[in-house]
Amino acid sequence: MYDSIVLILLLGLAAGAMNALAGGGPIVVVAALAAFGMPADVASLTSTVALLPGQVATGWYARGSLVALGGAGTRRAVALVAVVGGAVGAGVLLATPAPVFQRMLPGLIVLATALYAWNSRGARAAGGDAAATVRVGAVAGWLAPLAVYGGFYGGGNSFMVLALLARLRVAPRAAAHAKNLIVLLVNAAATTIFLASGEVAWRTAVPLGVGALAGGLAGMRLIDRIDPARLRAGVIACGMALAAWLALRG
Repeated sequence: MYDSIVLILLLGLAAGAMNALAGGGPIVVVAALAAFGMPADVASLTSTVALLPGQVATGWYARGSLVALGGAGTRRAVALVAVVGGAVGAGVLLATPAPVFQRMLPGLIVLATALYAWNSRGARAAGGDAAATVRVGAVAGWLAPLAVYGGFYGGGNSFMVLALLARLRVAPRAAAHAKNLIVLLVNAAATTIFLASGEVAWRTAVPLGVGALAGGLAGMRLIDRIDPARLRAGVIACGMALAAWLALRG
């Protein structure tokens, strides 16, 4: 499958639309690429690289959102932890033997899909005075492992970051934007490491990225016409089915 430019383009279109409408695109992309034969570690890092342009767009839109987390020191800590953690996670992935990551992937997909399902049931950031409650220590202690996870695999990481912001009592709208920017920083750092590694499957990454950008734009146009609850149910079912397929093949 991953040798077919047309099929990869369609997968990217679907992932981009999912991300725009309900989220969960990376879960399906990595699972689908691995299920149809691409080595799991290559599927994960190629997905991260290919989906980054769409995340740049949402991250740029949210570029001022870290103000919601407090003072300049806290904002710098958030950015630093996100970038360093993403790079470390990418390094860990590259250092992990491919067969080991292959065995881990079904569990990672189940975890990411479960986080997606939990988030879809209504987890939201609690309102509050973020500037008074968010501290550098809290950011370093809670965000660091999420940033490393994001660089290593990343499926479901946006939901965990949003849950962290809820715990830190960042208001809902500000949390949604801050999450996009934090995830962008994590994935941009990971992408830098992956590009330097020479492991990216460019024949897959290019059409996947083009499709994801187009799908995201289409999703934004369809957002008022499609029931997001049905789409979320489809993402959950697809994630679990692909995880089961990978486990049985493994």
